[in-house]
Amino acid sequence: PYMDRSRQMYNMKEQRLARALIEACGLTSGVSGDAKKLLSWRQGASSKHAGDLVCIAHDCLFVKHCGNPRGTSQLTLREFNGLLDKLSQAHELKDQAVVLRRLILNLSPGEMKWALRVILRVMHLGVGEKAILACLHPKAQELYNFTMNLKKVCETLCSPESILEMQVVRPGNVVRPQLAERVNSVALAFSKVKDEEFVVETKFDGERLQLHR
Repeated sequence: PYMDRSRQMYNMKEQRLARALIEACGLTSGVSGDAKKLLSWRQGASSKHAGDLVCIAHDCLFVKHCGNPRGTSQLTLREFNGLLDKLSQAHELKDQAVVLRRLILNLSPGEMKWALRVILRVMHLGVGEKAILACLHPKAQELYNFTMNLKKVCETLCSPESILEMQVVRPGNVVRPQLAERVNSVALAFSKVKDEEFVVETKFDGERLQLHR
C-alpha cells in the first residue's frame, strides 16, 4: 500500500484513526472501556498487542461491531477500492467515520483488520516489495524503479513491447534514486578512484540530486 501513488493520502495516523473508529462504532471516548483501550494503544492497553492499534481494534471493536462473521462478507474489491477512494477524499473526522462505518458493517473482523493495515500503509507481512514484485514478474522491480508507478507496471507486464518502452528514462518521469556505494575506509575509497581526480563534499542530511551528461 505504501507504493500506491494513484490514490490521495488518507491523512490518518494511528491516533486519528482510533478516534474515527470510536465514532464509527458509536462509542463515547470518555465512557466506553473499549474506546479507552483504543485511545491508549500506545501506552499498552493490551499487554499482548501493546503498541499495535490494528490488533487492539480487532479485539476491542471488530469482533463486536463487524457486520459479517469470517468468510461471509459480500464486499467486492471494486467496492472496497471505492470506499478507500472516498476515505482519501474525506477530510473531516465525521466524514471519515462514515466510510469506516460502512467498512465495519460490510467486512468480517479479520478483513477489517487488514483493511486498517492498508489504510495505515503498514502491512507487517514479513516480506518486502522486492519479494512480492519478483513473484509478479522478473522485471517488475526494475520497471518500478524506472517509473515509481505500481499501477503502470502491473498494467504493462503482460506486453513485452511495453516493458521495453518503460525501460527508457524520459524527462518528467519519476525514477528511484540510486544510492552511492559505501566503503569502510578512506584507503579503500582512494583505491576505487585510483589516479583519477575527484571532489570530496561534506555530506548534509536531506534530499540531493546528481545529474549526468
